[in-house]
Order: sequence, then structure tokens, then C-alpha cells
Amino acid sequence: MLFVAGIWYLATDQARFVQPKLFVDSIVYIQTAAQHASLQHLFYPKPIVVPAIYRGLGADPSAIAQFQFYFMLASWSAFGVVLLAAVRRLSVRVAIVIMTFAFVLTPYRIGFTASILSESINESLAMLIITIGFVLALAARWKPGRRRTIACWLLAMFTAVLALAWIMSRDTNAITALVATLVAALLWRLHRRVREAPWAVVLAALVVIGSVFAIWTATVRPRAPTQLTTHINFPPELTARATFPLINNIMIRVVPDHDARAYFADHGLPLADELAEHTDQWVEDDRGVLTDPHFEPARQWMVAHGTSTYARWLLRHPITRATEIGAEMREILVPQTLKGYMPKGWLYGWGWLRRPIRNITNNEVIVLLLALALPFVMRRPRAHIVTGVALVLIVSGLIGAIAAYYGDAFEISRHCYGAGQQIVLGLFLAPLGWFDRRSRARFDVPDAAAQ
Repeated sequence: MLFVAGIWYLATDQARFVQPKLFVDSIVYIQTAAQHASLQHLFYPKPIVVPAIYRGLGADPSAIAQFQFYFMLASWSAFGVVLLAAVRRLSVRVAIVIMTFAFVLTPYRIGFTASILSESINESLAMLIITIGFVLALAARWKPGRRRTIACWLLAMFTAVLALAWIMSRDTNAITALVATLVAALLWRLHRRVREAPWAVVLAALVVIGSVFAIWTATVRPRAPTQLTTHINFPPELTARATFPLINNIMIRVVPDHDARAYFADHGLPLADELAEHTDQWVEDDRGVLTDPHFEPARQWMVAHGTSTYARWLLRHPITRATEIGAEMREILVPQTLKGYMPKGWLYGWGWLRRPIRNITNNEVIVLLLALALPFVMRRPRAHIVTGVALVLIVSGLIGAIAAYYGDAFEISRHCYGAGQQIVLGLFLAPLGWFDRRSRARFDVPDAAAQ
């Protein structure tokens, strides 16, 4: 109780000066939330879950900011409490308390709760999934019987609901969820446990189906005009959610590069050289290429063939792609360029008591040391539940970060924030599982004490 009360007091005191802040994307969320609920919102410019939550809050920025803040506190508090129950050594529990405080008090995490964007809700949902996942893994280690079966089925279905909500809160979450499901299935040897744990098979199947469905919704155009400001003057063929990020990638990553432009031209992109002349205007937010009739052949080609050609181009030079991601990994893990998304009042009133821990999770040296120690502490990921979860977070977070980085050439730091923080959390969890390993049974066998 003291642990949770301390989190809530320090975070509330830290955030009470922060005021809600709206952005261009915020207007899309608010305008969608102001409409009556509709299945067509599945195909709107922003995935359906965050606008639905905003609709329930009356599309009021102040109410949204307050909800996001307390949702963040609740999810991280629950995570910390469950994580304490998953370990036995006192020193590890002390480290968990410090780590949880550090994550909650991270400046960007507090700031995003007042930014009317999807980052805060997206991360809070992820923390709830991780928390329930820990509980589910612990319940699976109980003595076989009706009690364990009922508990596992209930927890698995709750996890599935949360996972589907999280998948539908940001498009790249679908990729992360697919990878996380695969890694968890291999780690837990699900193929050997079909009869023993049918709930796990159902959970994995629901996540996979939900992820594929979410990816599909991004490619479908809304049937009727959306009445959103962002779609004013948009040709109807460009209103599918995935289309505008694709054009961003072509205009920013492809056509300014001579070799890339030649590759796309060879594969049928019309007017490639003329598009290159409009790159500067595109970056400056001049969207003339979208509406100029002269570029209609190029737009039609992008809709029909742009995604597949872009994917093949990315895969042509894997070493180049790996080098690009490696160069951006510092910003992905310890972002320095998110201050523009922070609301008025951010950082105000932060006393000396919070300074030693508020930047622990965003400290380059600490994150680098944890990354260097990873091969050592992750040698036997199945040896401890916390280490296993850390592996799932790191691998799926890395693939999610790559998907976010290449998914849209605009606002890369913000788009990669969720996946990057997932990796950082995994880096912090891995050594905790390693230190606690001597006191715990193996990850994949029932706990002896429970029998």
C-alpha cells in the first residue's frame, strides 16, 4: 500500500502543473470522437480504440488528460505490485520498487498523459497486458485442477480483450503483437502443451486474428466522406489509413534518393523525377502533390503498387536497413527530441527529491550498460518468468520499432516511442530475473511450492 501510495503522491505532485495540449493528430482524434459511433471508424485515419475512449470522455481535452494520467498511474501501479509477487529475493523487490518509480516519474511519460495523442493510452494498455500476462503465467504454475483451469481461462480471455484493444490503438502494434505471440509460444513450447493449456492456444489465435484484422483495416477506404478536416480536398482513393504514411515514405525516403527513385521508376512509378522536385514542399507540409491533377497517375500507382514496391526496396539492402536502425537506436531507446510534444507546465515544480530517479530510464549510460549485459543475463530465458517476459518485450519491441521507423517517415521519434520504451522495460527486467533466478522454479514447470 505504501508503494502504491508513494507512486500516486509523487506522480500527482509532479503532474499538477501540466496542461492539456492539442496537435494536428489530436484534431483527428477529437473530430472522430465527436461523431456517433460507427463501424466505419475502423477505417478512419486513426485506429478505433483511442477515439472511442475519447468519445466516452466527451471529447473534452481536460477530461482526456486527467483520464490518461490516472490510467497511467493505475496500470504501472498494478504492474509493480504483480512484479513484486513474481520474485522472492528482497534485494530484487527493492530494485523493482525503484524501477517502477523511475518509469512512472520519467518526464516524457508524465508529459504524454496531457498530450491529446495515442501514446499514453497505448502504453497504459500495454502495461495492463504485461501485468495480466504475469498473473496468467503464475496461475499456469498452480497444481493441475479445476481451480487452475478456470483461473487460466478467465485470465486468458481478459488478456485477449486487452490485447485486441491495444492492437487497435496503434497500427504498428499489430506487428509487435504477432512477434510477441510467436516468441512467447516458442519460449513456452506451446506446440507441446496444446492439450495441457488449450486456453493458451485460443489466446494466441485471438491475438493473431486480431492483428491480421487490424492490418487489413488500415488498407480499406471509408465508404462515406469522413467529414474530418484532415481529409478536406483529399482524393477518395487516398483515404485508407495506410496510404498517407506510404506517400510520406515515398516522398521523403524514396524520390530524393537517385538510386531509390530509379528503382521505383523501373517498377512503374510515373513522374518520379517531378515528384523529387516537390520533396521540400512536402516536408514543409505543402500537400499539392495530393491534389494536383498532373500527379494523379503517380497517386494511382502508389495506391495500387506502392506498398509492395516499398517493401521490396527495403529488403533489397538489409545491411543498409540495419545500419539505419542502428544509427537511430539511441533516439528510439533514450529519445531526446520529444520536447515539442510536451504540454505547457511540463517539468515545472520538480523538486530535488525526484531528480535522482526521474531520468533513470532515459539515461544513455544506464541503458547502454543494460544492453551490454543482456547476452549474459539472458543466457537461459526460460529459467525465470521475469527473464522470459523480458525476452518477449525486447524482441517484439525491436521489430515494432523497425515497423514504426519504416512505417512513416514523419515524426519518427514519437512513432517509435512505444516500442522503444517496451525494449527499455525489457532491458530493466532481464537482470532482475537473473538475480532472482536462484529462488524460483523454472519458467515452464509448475512451482513446487504451489503443489
